[in-house]
Amino acid sequence: MASADQSTYSKDQVAQTLASAHFQSDPGITRIFRLLARDDAVEGCADEPIKLLEINEHTIPNGIQPVRFGPDASDGILYPSVVIELTKGEFEQLEDGQLQLPNDWRRGEEYAALAGGQGN
Repeated sequence: MASADQSTYSKDQVAQTLASAHFQSDPGITRIFRLLARDDAVEGCADEPIKLLEINEHTIPNGIQPVRFGPDASDGILYPSVVIELTKGEFEQLEDGQLQLPNDWRRGEEYAALAGGQGN
């Protein structure tokens, strides 16, 4: 993606781009969900990071450990991001309420891998 500003690509578009890139670069990722702030107004702020929850069959169980990345305008990533990577078992624990997302984050849409890519 060429260098651009936030008026060119919405946070939703950049989140989809990140999810697609992660599916393509890591064959262990089977599912990716967007995580959202508890308040839509907070989520809409440019400094609120894009948050992805990735289920990866090649990761080790480590609980919920958010990893933060800064924006990278040269790659079209115009917003900060946070990735949480879980095993399938940890994801099941999250679903059962045994693990909790930080900051009252909630799960949003699930991204599908593009045809020929990994995932679903």
